[in-house]
Formats: sequence, structure tokens, C-alpha cells
Amino acid sequence: MVLILGIVGLTGCTMTRPGLIKKFDQTKISQIKEGETTRAEVEQLLGPPMWCQMNPLTQKITLGYFGVVDVHVDRPIHEEVAEVAEMGKMGIGAAIRGAISGVIQTVLPIPGPIPVDQIATMFLPKSPKSEPFKSQTVSVTIGVDGKVTNITKQLRQSTAKGGVFQPEIQGTKIDFAKVAQIHEGETTTAELEKLLGVPQLITEESHEVTWEYQWNWRKGEQRQNENVEVTFDPQGKVKKLTKDSYRGTTRFYGDASVPLDRNNLLKIQVGKTTREEIEHLLGQPTWESTEEREAMTQTRVTYRRLSKKGQPPCFELITFMLDANGVVKGIEERGAVK
Repeated sequence: MVLILGIVGLTGCTMTRPGLIKKFDQTKISQIKEGETTRAEVEQLLGPPMWCQMNPLTQKITLGYFGVVDVHVDRPIHEEVAEVAEMGKMGIGAAIRGAISGVIQTVLPIPGPIPVDQIATMFLPKSPKSEPFKSQTVSVTIGVDGKVTNITKQLRQSTAKGGVFQPEIQGTKIDFAKVAQIHEGETTTAELEKLLGVPQLITEESHEVTWEYQWNWRKGEQRQNENVEVTFDPQGKVKKLTKDSYRGTTRFYGDASVPLDRNNLLKIQVGKTTREEIEHLLGQPTWESTEEREAMTQTRVTYRRLSKKGQPPCFELITFMLDANGVVKGIEERGAVK
């Protein structure tokens, strides 16, 4: 609580931090071209980013920007997708969340990019009632040649509720009986919204649109998650459907300022390297999460290291997925799995 109060006391100056609260100009975002635009040109168009994250294996850097927008509860979300960059006036509660999240991002072991509502609700007291709000995130990845390799735009509409001593709940529990009525190649965006309601997250990447329905329950280290992800084809029909649900725990061990040794990273091999060998090469992870499903249990160990100081500081981030025997079965690099 002392930490929270200290952060609240800083919001007066944090609110004006460049890159923290943006009203995106879609015309400027459209000027960013993969393979052409440089990092300097990105920052000239969008300003300094809120966060900076580096992939320690590929050396690619991701710059993150976000803003908070009005929620039109009665308006179908599929009508708003084309207007994802139109941002309204920001409410006081959303502004405080955004400001505090900017400070939290720099001093606590929270990976970036994470949607601002998820970061803030980890630390702020919740209302017994759900409070809907909408945020937009734009992530721009820069290759080793200094030019843009990828642009991702996300629109998140979410709610969070709970109390100081109560579990934190985000989103709405998913009706998997209704999920069974979704058919690839047939179901449209309007039909999907009628079945499951408004998605918590809409992602546009490489001209492909994905909707995600999420329900998250967390109390201390314990958590439960339900997730349905739907990708649409150019005709607005379901192209791919994935669903998941699990129980899990997350334990934080603390940040470290020593950058990861890339030579040691390259020694880690899928199907061979064990957790003990990872820790021998890289040291203790920043956090560990365990996911328990009906058919399997999976553990993830995540390393987050300060790579470069500045405003904002740039962090290395990489996650190793382990099988039941503690052997690496995949490497997650900003959502991409090897």
C-alpha cells in the first residue's frame, strides 16, 4: 500500500510523460511502412514510446504506445473496428490507471508490452462493481537494420472488479457451449458478437484481425484463465478458432540489472536443455508460471533484464516453456514460439 501511495503521489509529473497517454493520429500510423521506416522516423511520428522491449536472441526492439478511449457499451464492437484509432475524452479513473501503470512499468518486474488495464489492476484497489474502459496499444518492432519489421494495433475493452482482500476478476466467464456454435468458414463477426458479446481484445497485425475473449481470476499467486481466440478472413468470416482454460500459479523472484549473455542463450536447445541448465547459464528467472490443464501441466520461466537505461528504459524479455520433465519444449519471443 505504501508503494501504491508513493506512485499515486508521482502521477502529477507522470501524466505529462511523453508516450504515456496518446491520442493516436491514424494518418501518422499509416505512414509507418515495414522495411522502410526507421526507428527515428517512428518516434518523430508517434513521439517517445511508453515502453521498450528487446528480443535478446534476434536483437529486435519493440516500441510500445497506448491510449485510453471512451466505451460505447451499446454499440456493436464490429462497427467500431474500423474506427479503432478514434479516441474520446479520458475519464479520471482511466487517466490515473494509465499514469500509475507508466511508473509501475519502470520499477517492478512486469513484462512489456502488457495492456495497461492489466498492469494497473494488479496494484490498485478494485470496486465491487465492474468498471469498463477501453485502451488502444500500438507496438512497432524494429529490426537489426534499424527499420520497422512489424506493426501491431490492439483495441482492448475490459472490466476489472474485486477488493483489497478479494480476488481480482477481469472479463466475463466464457460459455463454451456457445463457443461450440462457432464454425470456421461460416460464422461472421456479427454472429460471433451475438454469441459471445464484445471481445476483450481486438488485434490487427499484417492486415489480419483477431478477436480474443478472456476471463481471468487471480488471488495472490493463484489464478484461473479462460481464453477463446478467433481470427477472421478478409471476408469477415472465422478463419481459425482456438480455445484454452487452465489453473495456475505465478511466482515473482525479482528483476536483475545484468543483461542476458547472448552466447549462453544460444546454447539453450529445444528438446535438450533442462531448467537447471538454463539457470546455470542465465541465473534465476524473473518469474515462473505454472499452467495446469486436463491433459498436461506446463511451466514457463521468464527472464527480464534491463538492457539500456533511458526514458523509457529498454528491457530484454524471453520465456522458456518446459515440459513435465523440466526440459525446454519451446522458446517464446514476444508471443512467437520457436
